[in-house]
Amino acid sequence: MSKVFGPSSVTLGLHPIAVAVPSTASALVEGVIEQAVAAERSGFDGATVSEHHRGLPGYLPQPLLVSNWVLAETSRIWSGPNPTLLTLRNAAHLAEELAWTAARFPGRVGATVAAGYNPDDFAAVGLGTDDIARRFAEEVTHLAHSLTAGGPLQGDEAVEEWIRTPGPLASAANSTTAAVRAANAGMGISLIGADNVSERTQRVLNAYRGAGGTGPVMLTRRAFIGTPPAKAVEALLDTYRTSPRSNGALGDFVSGEPEAVAEALVVELDSLGPDGSLVPHLNLPGVELSQALEQIVRFGEEVIPLIKRERGVAGASS
Repeated sequence: MSKVFGPSSVTLGLHPIAVAVPSTASALVEGVIEQAVAAERSGFDGATVSEHHRGLPGYLPQPLLVSNWVLAETSRIWSGPNPTLLTLRNAAHLAEELAWTAARFPGRVGATVAAGYNPDDFAAVGLGTDDIARRFAEEVTHLAHSLTAGGPLQGDEAVEEWIRTPGPLASAANSTTAAVRAANAGMGISLIGADNVSERTQRVLNAYRGAGGTGPVMLTRRAFIGTPPAKAVEALLDTYRTSPRSNGALGDFVSGEPEAVAEALVVELDSLGPDGSLVPHLNLPGVELSQALEQIVRFGEEVIPLIKRERGVAGASS
């Protein structure tokens, strides 16, 4: 079993995929579990769930809940929210939920938190978008404090276990300010790949390391084996077009034959240093579940071994 967010680990970003129109919640859930099981069998180290609300295609509103389902249906891979929107949640409640999940699945739980940007996510729970950055900074501090000795949850059995053997936490970091905040909270950082990934990640990484950050560093990257269908890429862009802050990486795929995909991803992982890890997202709008499963299996069996070899890791996870 690979260490959660461990160096050179490869963790699949899961997405619900509609198998019929209209889709049903139960079918979407079954598809997510099927993808996670395929990821485990194919050599991925983990499988995570991302949060959005109001039925945004490809996302789910309760990522930690879904991660529990994934963990229950698998035996080796780890899971957790990546990310969950901390500005929509009470940090102490999230701390409890993470700790109790880890008590049920020891060594297989981690999480990334983010501030969020989509107004629909906030409207769904009756919140506004004013002062998101300040609220997020406060909740990051609150979450970290809630999972430390002497924090507000002391005496909770699961939290006490987490304090003795903590699971890794990370924060989305798209700026040097966010990187320093994560380092000060004892968290790792999660970066999103884009066409300027090397320049941007280096700047953020330098700030994180300079602030004493020693947690996990992961890169989320869209990838596709073969040529991404043009209609699918356009549909993906349409999904996010109303949120300018999210447009940076959407059309920027690592794609091609397995060897070319692996080579490009190794270069980007190397820019993170020896402790860097990868979270590929292989989903595209309009791609059927069977096609998504094929992508997962091919990436796991053909790309991951090449990445691990180049990064000095013997074979896939075991």
